[in-house]
Amino acid sequence: MRILSQGKEGGTINGGRRRDYKILAVLVLLVVTGAVAGTYITNMQRSGAEPAGMGIQYSLPSKPTRIRYAVERNNLFLSLAEVQSDRYVVFDYVQAGEAIPMMAYVAPSGRIVTTIRLCEPCESESFWFDADQAVCSVCGTRWFAETLKGISGACTEYPPTEVKNTISGSNLIISLSDIWASKPQEKPSEANTAPKSAVRLIIVVPSAITQGQVTPIEIRAIDEDGKVDLQRTDTVKVLVEQGNARFRVPAGADRAWTKEVTVGLSKGVVTIEILDEVQEVSKLSAVWVDGQSYLEPASSGVICVGQH
Repeated sequence: MRILSQGKEGGTINGGRRRDYKILAVLVLLVVTGAVAGTYITNMQRSGAEPAGMGIQYSLPSKPTRIRYAVERNNLFLSLAEVQSDRYVVFDYVQAGEAIPMMAYVAPSGRIVTTIRLCEPCESESFWFDADQAVCSVCGTRWFAETLKGISGACTEYPPTEVKNTISGSNLIISLSDIWASKPQEKPSEANTAPKSAVRLIIVVPSAITQGQVTPIEIRAIDEDGKVDLQRTDTVKVLVEQGNARFRVPAGADRAWTKEVTVGLSKGVVTIEILDEVQEVSKLSAVWVDGQSYLEPASSGVICVGQH
């Protein structure tokens, strides 16, 4: 009996130990799992990790910085640090009394793009950037900043001409031969070409308008070469598609400010006035209503800045 009693007691002790070990193992597993998860979350927070698709938004300054350049032998030199710091710079290469407008900017990929600063049809030398798009300040035509491929507007086939560059040490180098080769060719004189009929409208606005200040803008009917068709007396409608800008006709009986005006061209051009009380970018459009023949519509952005 004594032996049976001892065996029973021994079985109870061993079974209790096995249960204790199982409980202890589960607790250790839970503690380790919690520690690993806590470390992972903490590291995510410290690293500032973002969900997929969330990155740094690409942007350039609304206005460029004008910088200096140097010329040595057959090359033009810019400060690489200055271009990278300012991100959007302009300069005019002058030779023998002729100035070639140029600009350099940091593209979305990080590469530096150098171009002839010109939208040929409207002869604009002013551009601004809307996210990853380059925009002509005169006609509102848009191109992708990375590739200069046209997106929308009257002059998509005439982007700023890219000129290749190289980086050497602290310099951004452009060959003068490449600049001259990329320079737009002189257009044939009007005496040697027959007049062409207009095919589209463009909106000519300044690079920026001042908040609360009345500013004139023009609507033009242009041909394939960007020249105004002096024979056009068509009727066009000008609208504010987005923003708080307003229009009025300078010499009309009703000079009320409105988001939409209908006006007639005179020798291919009409001038109206624009006013904006808010610092913003407004989207404008001009559409053909009636006249000699259909004209493709135009769109443009206009920047309103604060008073100085």
